[in-house]
Amino acid sequence: MPDLTSRLPLPKIGLLPLGHSYYWDQFPRLQEMGRRMGAKLRARLEALGEVIALDLVDTPEKSAAAGDLFRRERIDLLLVFPFGYTPGMNLVPAVRGLDVPLRLLNAHEDSSYDYAAADTTDYLRHEGVCCIPEFAGALVALGRRFRVITGPSARSDSGRRSAWTLGANRAPPITSRWG
Repeated sequence: MPDLTSRLPLPKIGLLPLGHSYYWDQFPRLQEMGRRMGAKLRARLEALGEVIALDLVDTPEKSAAAGDLFRRERIDLLLVFPFGYTPGMNLVPAVRGLDVPLRLLNAHEDSSYDYAAADTTDYLRHEGVCCIPEFAGALVALGRRFRVITGPSARSDSGRRSAWTLGANRAPPITSRWG
């Protein structure tokens, strides 16, 4: 006999993979590294719900387009995933006017890296953590509540991730589904 969870609709998980367009010409490998990390995270999340996302959001204009997509698709939860330093201007347009639980993923696919062999591209790829305070300040200024989830994204914590994603659509406000 199937349990109650299997009969409930899966949540619509908004995924906002953020990067910084100014880096791409300077560090040619960095953009592809970010895309690969975002794709791995997306694949893990697809086991938990329907993932709604643009490719890599690296400008304020793409952020605004992502926000439009999230509102149009009526997501239940937004996961913000910066994979390197990303300015708050690439976050704010996506979250402005979006009324869903918001999680900043202070995570990376690696739990560490080889500092002795790392070059600037490797360093920047691991610097998503440095924009979390900037994002937090921007969200506080907007009056937005949020949580920060910290740890390697490849960690086997699917129980915790499952709890906050599956719980996102269990009791949504009526206005989020029917206007």
